Amino acid sequence: MYKFKIIFTVSFIFSFVNLFSQNHLNDLKYHQDYDSTLYPFIHGVASGDASDNSVIIWTRITPKIKMRSLSAIWEIAIDSAFTKIIKTGEYQTLPEDDYVVKIKVQGLKPATQYFYRFKSKNIYSPIGKTKTLPAKNQHVNNYSAVFFTGSNYNAGFFNAYTVVYKKENIDAVFHMGDYFYEYENNRYGNNPKRQLKPENECVTLQDYRTRFSHYRMDKWLRLLHQKCCWYVEWDDHEFANNAYNEGAENHQPEEGNWIERKNNALKAYNEWMPLELNKKNSVYRSFDIGKLAKFIMLDSRLSRTYQKVNANDTSKTLLGKKQLQWMFDEILQAQKDSVKWIFLMSQVMFAHIQIAGSPINNDQWDGYHYERNEILDFVDKHNVKNLIIVSGDIHSSWANIIKTPGGITIPEFITPSVTSPSVSKPVGALSNVFIKTLWPDVKYVDLARKGYMKIDIKQDKIKVTWQFLKTIKEPSEEISRTRIMIYKIGQKFKKE
Repeated sequence: MYKFKIIFTVSFIFSFVNLFSQNHLNDLKYHQDYDSTLYPFIHGVASGDASDNSVIIWTRITPKIKMRSLSAIWEIAIDSAFTKIIKTGEYQTLPEDDYVVKIKVQGLKPATQYFYRFKSKNIYSPIGKTKTLPAKNQHVNNYSAVFFTGSNYNAGFFNAYTVVYKKENIDAVFHMGDYFYEYENNRYGNNPKRQLKPENECVTLQDYRTRFSHYRMDKWLRLLHQKCCWYVEWDDHEFANNAYNEGAENHQPEEGNWIERKNNALKAYNEWMPLELNKKNSVYRSFDIGKLAKFIMLDSRLSRTYQKVNANDTSKTLLGKKQLQWMFDEILQAQKDSVKWIFLMSQVMFAHIQIAGSPINNDQWDGYHYERNEILDFVDKHNVKNLIIVSGDIHSSWANIIKTPGGITIPEFITPSVTSPSVSKPVGALSNVFIKTLWPDVKYVDLARKGYMKIDIKQDKIKVTWQFLKTIKEPSEEISRTRIMIYKIGQKFKKE
């Protein structure tokens, strides 16, 4: 009995020491963008979901050894020197929260630029910059944002983030989903200079946290988060490829319970992203840019039913009844408030791309005819002529015209992927001609090039710019091609 007590005590002490002596910092030093001068704020800072009186600010404190808790002071000021600090507080973060610090700062002024930072053990984080939205009833002349999707670290360098950070003057960033990919290393991209951690496919909570950590150490992603406010949605790869409510194409029985995996991914997403989930624990929510625009952000992924069944099945849903009604209410409220532009932020393409009435891709709105038609009928019924759809997901760039049964025109603009694979440029060039011939409502398409989309919103028009990168194989800031389209309500696209 005495020997057993000694063995138990030694074992307990060894386990305790092992638990709290693991060097978490060493686990990150493999990364090519590891910067020791940032310690303990290795992942930088971020802000998101700004309203006219609040904003989410974010950081992560990386301990050298596992700690029971860590404290941080946060500060927000109206000047970068922090001589005029207007809000401050203290926050305790736990290993159960992956040492993330995420604060919703309230009581701010509309349309105001702020600077924020954190302090832990007398060490300051980098200084982040953010901006609140204009007051809801405020007249606004212009607003500018960039749009991303398909950020696949394994496939290449995030040169789109570099260019936006260095060269674009914008109010905000919108990420339309596939912020990262769950696949194992070298399965969906094999750039030898962009290897993944963890090397295995993400399934457990620690897998998803590690993948977020790996991505957020990328220098240009980190700096772009630091530069301005982000508004984010998830798509499928933050969970698993072709995810839906009850499963995913890339979830196999040997990987365990889908709901558990989904919840692991959702918890990590909520920890690492500067956003506030809604009361349904989802990303659908809206933001008002004064009277100039309303952005209605959807969850067209985890609310959906299984996609690979009859597209005409009236029980199929992409949004679910509650979210669909919420979306309708948001559009009606925008009309009541005399908002100039209403942006519907859908992760997946809305336009019809069909052959003989059959969808080419059931994973987008084409696979959900009944609910898609409900939206078009609603637009007709309420004469919604100022609706714009912005989409991502398909690793290519599009400008589409969607026509309601009553003759209202809805433009759809789709942003290219940052790095995620698509067709080769020669194949893309031939396909572009074929697509516009077969589907004349496609006014612009580029299936091959990587980059981002920028939208400049004004009272009388919106200007959409696609910026395409010369390469993603190596770090580069060179733009190979720019395409611009102008849209005015009730008029055809104008190319520049």
